[in-house]
Amino acid sequence: MFDPITFGLGFGLWKLGEYVYKEVTKPGTPPDPRKAKEVEELTAEPIYFAVAILAKFAKADGIVTKNEIATIENILRDIDLAGEKRTKAINVFRKHKDGALTYGESLSVFAALTKDSLEFRGALCILLLRLAHADGNPPQRALAGVQQACNACGVEYAKVCEVFQEAEQQKNAEINAAYEVIGCSRADSVDAIKKRYRELTKTFHPDTMSGKDIHPEITKLAVAKFREIQDAYERIISLRSATNA
Repeated sequence: MFDPITFGLGFGLWKLGEYVYKEVTKPGTPPDPRKAKEVEELTAEPIYFAVAILAKFAKADGIVTKNEIATIENILRDIDLAGEKRTKAINVFRKHKDGALTYGESLSVFAALTKDSLEFRGALCILLLRLAHADGNPPQRALAGVQQACNACGVEYAKVCEVFQEAEQQKNAEINAAYEVIGCSRADSVDAIKKRYRELTKTFHPDTMSGKDIHPEITKLAVAKFREIQDAYERIISLRSATNA
């Protein structure tokens, strides 16, 4: 089973051989120096090649929506790109969404570079499908783009959809659990969720427990509850930034 998280962590350590540029140009035509430069730049650190492909996919309809941007930010977090790496990934996204290589050409390069790792190629296809759903039910054009990636990477589209659906079900279960911890529902406003969060953190905050005649085990449980509340709140707000979850 493909795992986007494994993709991010493992792909950052991927070591590549030389890439022959003729694989992304039509036979008999001279190589485009702009495309050659883009290939050279992106293959130096392949994790950013995946980011560039996501960027080209998002821009395929002419505009990158706010939901797509939020989904990309969540993807960068999920594949462990933080700090300077995250900043660079964002710069790659902005630059290469209108790069010299087309979406199809980029997929060809990526497939050639990862020919020995079906897991990496499958993970990219899952991330593309996740991005396709950023604005809700994806149009046929977006699904066709994911299918194109699957064909280029030698991955079964049906399997990618299956893994994606399993991940979505798990995510829904986790977000439902988070709402339960806070004591709110998906129908509640962000302001209502924040109000409830403040009430709970005030009750279970370690400072509230200090100085009181409370058994140490009770204090320990309260601290654990406080952390659970924080994690649940952060998960809810993160998802709210991308969708009305």
